[in-house]
Amino acid sequence: MRTKSAEDLTFLYAKLSKHPLLLLDQKKRTQFDELYDQELARFYTVVPAGQNKTEAPAELIDAMTRLTMFFHDGHTNIALPYTPQDKCLHIPCDWQDDRLLLLQDYEDIPAGSQITAIENTSIEDIVDCMAKRIPHENIYLVKSRLVAYPYKNYHLFSEMNLKFLFHRENCEIAFSVDGKIQKKPCKMQNYNGFLQFKEENDFLSGLSQRLCKPPN
Repeated sequence: MRTKSAEDLTFLYAKLSKHPLLLLDQKKRTQFDELYDQELARFYTVVPAGQNKTEAPAELIDAMTRLTMFFHDGHTNIALPYTPQDKCLHIPCDWQDDRLLLLQDYEDIPAGSQITAIENTSIEDIVDCMAKRIPHENIYLVKSRLVAYPYKNYHLFSEMNLKFLFHRENCEIAFSVDGKIQKKPCKMQNYNGFLQFKEENDFLSGLSQRLCKPPN
């Protein structure tokens, strides 16, 4: 039986099949088709009459991620928007060289403190793990995507990715505060829009007007 997830995966396959890599390299095309067949097989099943089989959303997301990761192309990726029903850790952060720093106070942890580990896993090891999940051309793009796209910490502190990394929602995070390690249990909260980027409507509208303005 073909499930809804199978239909979604087929739709993605059709879109990804237009990637230049597959048009230029027949061997890659064969490898991609084989990967697609493997992933699609997960969403065919036999169920009793009158019943439906449903997959957890994470199963489909993981399958779609494996397809997009095939290209190691930062322009080919899946970004799921946050909704008010989604949960995340409200911890804005950014990179300074190889250090991950808080951008603002987080409860009793002051801005500028370094995030050194999550659930006793170093940030360096987390970056290496997420490099297998974030389409990229290099490790610098992985690090940027962790904290800056499509939301400012989507790939690091979203409920979906914390469950992928640690199989749990609430996590203990280690901060370096004035040279001393301070571990803090951090609890998920509903997304409230605090991570969204500023609207660029004015900029885009102005650019559009300039581009469309007839020459003198």
